[in-house]
Amino acid sequence: MEVIVTFEKGKMNSDVDQAILPKGEHIESENMDFFSGATVPMRGMSMLTDQGYTNATSLGRLVVPSENLIYNLYKADGVQGLYEYDTSTDTSKDILKSVTGKLNLSAKVPKMNLIGDFIFFTGDGVNPPRRVDRTIVYGTDGFDEKDIQVIQPAPLKAPVLALSDDGSGKNNIKDKFLGFATRYKYIGGEYSAFSPFSPLAFLPESFDYNYATHTNNGMVNNYNTVEITFNTGNDLVEEIEVLFKETGSNAVYVIDSFNKEELGYSDDSD
Repeated sequence: MEVIVTFEKGKMNSDVDQAILPKGEHIESENMDFFSGATVPMRGMSMLTDQGYTNATSLGRLVVPSENLIYNLYKADGVQGLYEYDTSTDTSKDILKSVTGKLNLSAKVPKMNLIGDFIFFTGDGVNPPRRVDRTIVYGTDGFDEKDIQVIQPAPLKAPVLALSDDGSGKNNIKDKFLGFATRYKYIGGEYSAFSPFSPLAFLPESFDYNYATHTNNGMVNNYNTVEITFNTGNDLVEEIEVLFKETGSNAVYVIDSFNKEELGYSDDSD
């Protein structure tokens, strides 16, 4: 079956997937001409910057008119990366660059968006969605996949609880069934999902059945202190939040937040 597509609207739309592209629009366009069966670039485009790479190809572009900035995602022989060009000062700099194939760029990236200081790009059909903090100069291969992935990992394990009685006689958790969890705050202000919740911080007193009221008077917490141990996460984790929820409620509350740098916590430790 012959499929004929026309672009009578003359509108480039890089915000949608090819499968749902409105009729008459196109995703990508180039200034090209056809001559003797060959496709050649049309004259009239200005070279703004020359990175000096061999066989360089632009895989995606993001223009920020309000800041006079252009971001170009590229690949060339032996190198891939993202660089920033400032049209007001005619200067450019690499945001990140890889000579070892870390980016694994192979196809056009039709979607690039700026949210805050993060550049998001996806759509090449090979790699997961990624985001790059444009305020950071990562350098050549100065990054790992975890540095540019969109989904930041949550703590994999529930915090470990140790129950005790401090001898004060006070007990704010006497009749409460509390579960504890953690989540990470990453550099840049992003938060992870919750960790699994711990077993309930509850250990009853000795069985004491009241036949008059048909209740177990020993069903109260024998301990009034909970010591919580958690993992501090990787080097991108800035803070760890300790959370709790009560049985029968969907509300989750933040107990406290622990800043790794201020408290001297090392990475990936308990």
